[in-house]
Amino acid sequence: MEGERVAFSPTPAGNPRASVIVATRDRSDRVRATLDALDGQDGVAGAFEVVVVDDGSADDTFAVLVHEWLDRRDAPARIAVRSPRPLGPGAARNLGVRHARAPVLAFLDDDCVPEPDWLANLIAPLASAEVGAVGGAEGVLADQPPLARAAHFALTSPLTTLRVRGGAGPRGARYRPRGFSMAVRRADFDGVGGFPARAHGEDLELAVRLERAGHRLVHEPRARVRHRRRTTVLALWRQAYAMGRARASLVRTSRGHAEPLYFLPPLALLVGTAAGAAALLSPRRPLPLLVGVAAACAYAAVAGVAAARAGRDRALAWRVAVVFLVGQVAYGLGFLVGVVRPERDFSVR
Repeated sequence: MEGERVAFSPTPAGNPRASVIVATRDRSDRVRATLDALDGQDGVAGAFEVVVVDDGSADDTFAVLVHEWLDRRDAPARIAVRSPRPLGPGAARNLGVRHARAPVLAFLDDDCVPEPDWLANLIAPLASAEVGAVGGAEGVLADQPPLARAAHFALTSPLTTLRVRGGAGPRGARYRPRGFSMAVRRADFDGVGGFPARAHGEDLELAVRLERAGHRLVHEPRARVRHRRRTTVLALWRQAYAMGRARASLVRTSRGHAEPLYFLPPLALLVGTAAGAAALLSPRRPLPLLVGVAAACAYAAVAGVAAARAGRDRALAWRVAVVFLVGQVAYGLGFLVGVVRPERDFSVR
């Protein structure tokens, strides 16, 4: 890539077993915690390397990587790559893969802090030839404010997402590893064309490509990271909207994404809008609207109480209820927009 810059640690490992790839942009303050935790990984049979891609940051991210991170001693081999312009998460990770040297690739988000045994546990299932990709479990950082912890519960609880992001027990849809914590063999990654160059949902598309190629996708609960979640309602709205729009675009391009669960929020939004319009046109017949609003609020309240009990924090109750309702509306709206105006910034295979 024209204008690309690459820097290496003084003593790169000869033959790393795994390459951990982290794409980051304008988060020099956050990526430090991620890189510190990677330096502390243990239990990996064989050396590993870390490849960090600065995806066209406008801040001092690359300077931090070159002048601080690369010079660390007693740490894994390190490679820093800078793109001259923002590429998006899929293309940025692909750029990191081009500089990676190991036969196993592990992907980690820059807002995640892995546990010390994360990498060893994440790549272990790939010892089975039928496993094509592995996804890890997620917690939330202890120093996060109540709204961020509420967002984490709303995104991961079986009560709200029906274990589609992992966990033991029945799921509402097939499990697909996410890019915040994912491992795949280099040969299989290259065989399906890597990540699509798109803004959202690139990890789910990669998982479906691997699945179509005959590989099994597994969840490894022992490979655990702790997330730094969004801390404002507006940021949560934008995240859920982007997820909904990405899901609709993926459904349009691959039947492998068409799960009944993903249609529930947009369907509920349509039904609710229709009920609201009917109530306005016939003020004496508001029952359908009232029933729908009551049901949604009741479910959100149940989720909030469950969060307060699980986290032993009463402050989570109303926050989870709000986050859940905001997330469902934003996801549903994004999905409907994605049906009408699908994202075009990725290659369809």
